[in-house]
Amino acid sequence: AYRGKGYVYATRKVDYIKSIENFNMSIQLLRVCNLPYALRELKWANGLAGFNEKSMELEREAFILDGDSLTFLLQRAWYESSVRKDTMAAMETLFKAYELDSTAIRALLHMGNMYRLLGQYKESYTYYSKCVARMEYLNSSLMWAMSNMIYVFQQVGETEKANYFIHKSIQYYESIPGEKRSQQNVIRLARLRALNGDAEDALELLSNLAQQDCHI
Repeated sequence: AYRGKGYVYATRKVDYIKSIENFNMSIQLLRVCNLPYALRELKWANGLAGFNEKSMELEREAFILDGDSLTFLLQRAWYESSVRKDTMAAMETLFKAYELDSTAIRALLHMGNMYRLLGQYKESYTYYSKCVARMEYLNSSLMWAMSNMIYVFQQVGETEKANYFIHKSIQYYESIPGEKRSQQNVIRLARLRALNGDAEDALELLSNLAQQDCHI
């Protein structure tokens, strides 16, 4: 119940402090039940609240318990890039993660993201393409990440591929009933509409969201 409340406060109510409180309570009650996973839930909530140092500290605790090197390296790369603003260190850490498992969707996605942020779209496209191929092989889906990939596909002239994923992603988000569509999903749908050239529709979605009682 406390875990559920933690997710509700993080994604629907948008009260990150209450989310952290509930995840903390969950850990206190279930101290010996899959503690690394619970710590990473708490880490996620702390990251949403902007407590980045605490978030990284919790990731270290989880890593000590389960030895998940890939997850730890990816989290450290994000921390080095987003918090410390040390792009060189972040790239070195990402390459370590990629060398650890070059087939991991998460590693491929992070590599694509980093090159995208650097404006190196050809390199980003290389890793995003591998990521998409791996997702199709595993029959997996990362709809929340598709708008970034679509943007890069457009930048390198892969218009057909970009349009395919735009329409597929829009269909996915539009299929979610309005009352079950989170604020983040509305933002993602708006981004997709903008990438599809529907700027007015995207602005209308964001305007309606801005009028609601939310903090995003």
